[in-house]
Amino acid sequence: MKSSAKKIELASVDDLFTTEQERQQAGEERVVRIPLSQLHYFKGYSAMQTEVPFTGQPYRVKDDDPKMLETLDSVRQRGVRTPGLVRPDPEGGYEIISGHRRHRASELAGLEDMPVIIREMNDEEAVIEMVDANIQREDVLPSEKAWAYRMKLEAIKRQGERTDLTSAQVGPKLTAAEKIAENSPDSKSQVKRYIRLTELIPELLDMVDEKKIALNPAYELSFLKKEEQVDLLDAMDSEQATPSLSQAQRLKKFSQEGHLSIDVMRAIMQWVLLTEEDYVTTNWSGGTTTQLAIAPQESVYANRDFLWRFSSAKVILEHSDFTPLPDYNRLIATVKGGLDMKVGDGARFSLAPYQIYSFDGAVSVESWGCCTDFNLMLRKGQCQGTLQALTLSAGSAVSWTAPVSAPEPFPRRTLAVYCGQGQVSLPEDHKTASAGQFLLCREAEDKPVCLESSQGAQLITAVIYSR
Repeated sequence: MKSSAKKIELASVDDLFTTEQERQQAGEERVVRIPLSQLHYFKGYSAMQTEVPFTGQPYRVKDDDPKMLETLDSVRQRGVRTPGLVRPDPEGGYEIISGHRRHRASELAGLEDMPVIIREMNDEEAVIEMVDANIQREDVLPSEKAWAYRMKLEAIKRQGERTDLTSAQVGPKLTAAEKIAENSPDSKSQVKRYIRLTELIPELLDMVDEKKIALNPAYELSFLKKEEQVDLLDAMDSEQATPSLSQAQRLKKFSQEGHLSIDVMRAIMQWVLLTEEDYVTTNWSGGTTTQLAIAPQESVYANRDFLWRFSSAKVILEHSDFTPLPDYNRLIATVKGGLDMKVGDGARFSLAPYQIYSFDGAVSVESWGCCTDFNLMLRKGQCQGTLQALTLSAGSAVSWTAPVSAPEPFPRRTLAVYCGQGQVSLPEDHKTASAGQFLLCREAEDKPVCLESSQGAQLITAVIYSR
């Protein structure tokens, strides 16, 4: 006969002789000091053990990183103020979930231990905690974000969440991308793009970290087969250029059609069609300035570390002063509206549309008139160049050659064509630029360039010679 008596839970002897407060504290996480020798990096997520670089966790710890040096200085002066987060390792010691930089700084500072919170976590909980604890940092590299989001995606997948990162449909439940974006500085679409970067070979992903390849072109390149990405490295080296967004999209298209070879890559990367998507526009007190192209490509105008720079400014102030650029020679023309200028102590003069004027960037310049201009800046002693206005009538074609020969110390040749009005084509390269678009060949051969226009065009051409 089955007993009807209820099972009675008896308190343990310890419970009988402890207070309620002591029992609550026993269940709470507390900060403890653990010897550094017992703390080690997260061993890696078993679901991705063969894929994730950087010692099994996505965040790099580099001794010469500026943030690392700041942390080291703080630890030397005040010790570790914020405890790390660890989990017990069945093989001994503890795996660091959060606090890798503090741990390394403690080692470099000669400390013996550091404060941590010990928490029991399974692999999925550990991955999600590690990603969320570090992703808000300002100095997270694109590669770190890519692998962190990828790891979190796999963790969410194993926890039973929806993981359709390719579907545009939005259902009543959160997609994995939305789940990841909840605790990150990036939107759902940005999360998807970062995860896609994990399909890049390490050499290309490093170039994204180094800002040699922008995020949008990198996303397009991630669709190339791995062997095609290896060939792309050779093509970039031979052309001394990295793909723009429009070039990366063309490479992707040729790859999907099964026609992408290293020769096709080189042809695509010789002449670049740059559009508004590739430009960088900034505001200033007198209007806007749009950077069309810069060399080297990772240069930053504000740092004055560039070799040359093409730009176009829309001036809305009737009177303005040019920014002094003592290390550069400058060439300017207007493509819309007229401009009056006064250079140094010289007299005021008028510059008609598409009239080229060159001057020393160190000299003070005043200007009058609202216009859209075109600028070329050339670093003194390191390169030389010139601009030339060119008009094509409807249905015409010309063989354009550089108006000056290459100076002996500057063997490298860069060519550019800016379309101010109408439309111009490079028939040999299958590229067409409309008004406001820019054709650029960073490593040009010493031969004429065929330019065609079905509807007529007003152009500014450029040649730059450098070492």
